[in-house]
Amino acid sequence: NSSGGGIFQVDSGATFGGTINDLTLSSGSIATNTSNNFALNTPNSLRINIDSNNSATDQIFAIGHNQTAVDNSNNVLFSLLENGLATFAGDVTLDNSGSGDRTLTISTTTGGDPMIVMNSDASNRSGIIRYQDNGTNIGRIEYVHNGDKLQFQAGSATGQILELTNSLATFAGNITSTGTSITLDSA
Repeated sequence: NSSGGGIFQVDSGATFGGTINDLTLSSGSIATNTSNNFALNTPNSLRINIDSNNSATDQIFAIGHNQTAVDNSNNVLFSLLENGLATFAGDVTLDNSGSGDRTLTISTTTGGDPMIVMNSDASNRSGIIRYQDNGTNIGRIEYVHNGDKLQFQAGSATGQILELTNSLATFAGNITSTGTSITLDSA
């Protein structure tokens, strides 16, 4: 059943194979030749389903490079497992250049504690949260594994104002109280 405007419409099942305008359709694969880019465009919603018949628990959605096979172990840039676990290779930037506050929410629905885990595969590295003002580092919270200390820095790109170890708090500079007293316990 053909309609005008270069659109091909199928009212019931159809099987396609071979090459159409340098787009190769085969069982389980759509490919272009090496001189073409490929885009999927829709003016409306788009949904991609994995394990659409609910027959497995280990299916993946992966975006990769330099291969044609579907797997979650070779040249993967981004993968999403059926259980919702997402993995990114490299840095992740969440950017919305519009005005207003931006929010990252980590939520659990059936108990459990929301977590952020920073793991370095090399020893004596640091976990760092940096705060920037117009692209300039202006504050940070850093856990230094070499020395097991937590450092807080504010108002500059270097040094720290507070350093915590398991049994010691070290302040750089003056301590100011807006209350009526400060109690120091040497116990």
